[in-house]
Amino acid sequence: MIAVGITLLVLSVLSVCAFVAAVVACVRGRWRLAVVISRTVTLAGPTILLLALAAVVALAAGSCCASKATKLSMGISEWMNGGVVLFLSALSSVVVWVVGSWRLRVARRTEQPADQSKGTTGGTS
Repeated sequence: MIAVGITLLVLSVLSVCAFVAAVVACVRGRWRLAVVISRTVTLAGPTILLLALAAVVALAAGSCCASKATKLSMGISEWMNGGVVLFLSALSSVVVWVVGSWRLRVARRTEQPADQSKGTTGGTS
């Protein structure tokens, strides 16, 4: 059970570092990088949490009901303590993902020449 808690703690710290990197990329105007990093944190966070919960449940399997309940309660406690930071960084990364995607869309629209975006009509025949 302790291994699951330590793994979640390490992954939580890494997700916070990735979130900070995405924010720094936003501040520097590197929108593609910010979108990629924030998308990764957003999608990997809940996936890691679900896998960790499955590991806690699998590790709690035992023959005695009392030991199974004790292991399960300890595992869920570790899961909640380690997973809250991972969940919050994934939730915060959604904001960076949305802002970065919006900025990329705006940049694509402004890069198009005016005559291509409005459509040109040929001469009269």
